[in-house]
Amino acid sequence: MARGFRIVAVLAALSLLLVLPGSAGAFPLTTCTLTVSSFAADGTALDTAASGADDATRDNPFDIDWDGQVAWSGTTGNVVFTNFTYSISISGLPTPLQGAVANTSGAIEGTGTVVPSDVVPLQLIGLFFVSGSATASDGTGSCEGSGWVRIQGDLFASLQFWVALALLGIGALIVVVGRGGRWLLGLIGGALFGLGGAVMLITVAFLPLGEFTPLIVLGLGVVLGLAITIPKGSQAASAGEQPPASTPPPSTPPPSTPPPSPDGSADAGAPLA
Repeated sequence: MARGFRIVAVLAALSLLLVLPGSAGAFPLTTCTLTVSSFAADGTALDTAASGADDATRDNPFDIDWDGQVAWSGTTGNVVFTNFTYSISISGLPTPLQGAVANTSGAIEGTGTVVPSDVVPLQLIGLFFVSGSATASDGTGSCEGSGWVRIQGDLFASLQFWVALALLGIGALIVVVGRGGRWLLGLIGGALFGLGGAVMLITVAFLPLGEFTPLIVLGLGVVLGLAITIPKGSQAASAGEQPPASTPPPSTPPPSTPPPSPDGSADAGAPLA
């Protein structure tokens, strides 16, 4: 009963988290300005986004083509960034888009083009949280911003989809094998199941809890795996339950003394004086 209640509680928490609103802010950028435009592999225009506008949000992401290009133009306002460093991350993971610029000419505007397939070696599809920053080493200025990017692609032709599906299946199988007290298998299987779920949600572009969704799903997978495999006795002990007290065996009554005979004489079997 304790194990079943714990599993139901975990599933209820998962259902509650999935309906809570996640981060879906606009395309924020401090100090600087940025405008981006995406193009398909054949040169067809796909999407545009500008800092400060209701663009590149979770509900209205900036669409790009993996084999296409992204053109950008930006300014640092009225501040000249000298000897600055810049970096861009995808879902908190660093990318090759980083480096240092001396900017000896004192420029406050810039343009460029990025090919998505050159940024990450493996082809990706789905919804991703992208953040970046630029900071001058001499303290003359800095800016940072973030937004949501959706990489288009064929779901069933993507290796990412099948990897996520495999992780879900393998994780679930390991958890089932670990039932009955093999909590280590529950930990491993739950982690694989949660990782598969996180990758699958990214792939289908469904992140209801914003950029924290993958981490939360991974953690819930671990909790679910442990809840299924931890033995019932361990759960009872952790909840402070005490084993029932043992009942002592019934005591043997003492032998009864025969009543005296009506004439007051001793028992017939007693020896005569």
